[in-house]
Amino acid sequence: MKLKILENEFAICKIRDINEIDFSDEYCFIGKTDEELSLVCSIDCLPNDCLECDKGWKGFRIEGKLDFSLVGILSQITGILAEAQIGIYAVSTYNTDYIFTKEEHFQRALEMLKLYGYSINTTKPVIIRDTSAGNRSTALIENLLKIWEKSVWATHAFLSKEDIRELKPFVLTSLEEIPRLYILTDSNGVSLGFAGMKENKLEMLFLDPDWRGCGYGRQMMEYLFSNDHLTFVDVNEQNPLAAGFYRHMGFEEYDCNEYDGQGKERPIIKMKIQEDKTR
Repeated sequence: MKLKILENEFAICKIRDINEIDFSDEYCFIGKTDEELSLVCSIDCLPNDCLECDKGWKGFRIEGKLDFSLVGILSQITGILAEAQIGIYAVSTYNTDYIFTKEEHFQRALEMLKLYGYSINTTKPVIIRDTSAGNRSTALIENLLKIWEKSVWATHAFLSKEDIRELKPFVLTSLEEIPRLYILTDSNGVSLGFAGMKENKLEMLFLDPDWRGCGYGRQMMEYLFSNDHLTFVDVNEQNPLAAGFYRHMGFEEYDCNEYDGQGKERPIIKMKIQEDKTR
């Protein structure tokens, strides 16, 4: 079953008057009873004078039109998320079901659902652009550094807070000096991730964890295969998810180092693209 990620950030609120609702909003869910008038809407279209409001929700919907005779579609999803201790807010329309979670739990919710066979789709447009060394603004570097730190906290459990603090200056220098830096952005120019190349080796690849599981990592790799002769990559042995991703993309181990680039005892797997899969 396919799930489509909604790009917007949402708020759930209680309002006084239906005339306060901005019906130009792409997504707008209204509930009226004898006790309340509730609204789920994009954060940008929030009424000015809500009686109560809870912000910071992200959502997805079940793709397609669900027949009314189908049973248990929503309960299966909510059951999976309940087991993971993830609270949800669900809205049903004539066509399908929409599920919302708090922003801080959204990525984990998607990962849990993928484990149970759900496929995740996003319509967020993506642009890959190259920025040469010496032509990168301070604001861009700071933004990419934030993505790196957010990604590392989400995926590099073997690193301590002190490790991340020590690595930060090295990453900052790399972002400034690496010969070819590719940035993944949406149509509004918001950065979603980046990759850095030196010669034919991938030196860094990081995605905003909010957009993991959407196929962007693969999209970036395919771009590098086609446009930058990507052949080699190093990966931490203690990061099996990343190693598995690169193996899935056609890489194989050819060597290993006991120490990483900072001389720390964090083993590195050296990988290269298999000859029969060279693009």
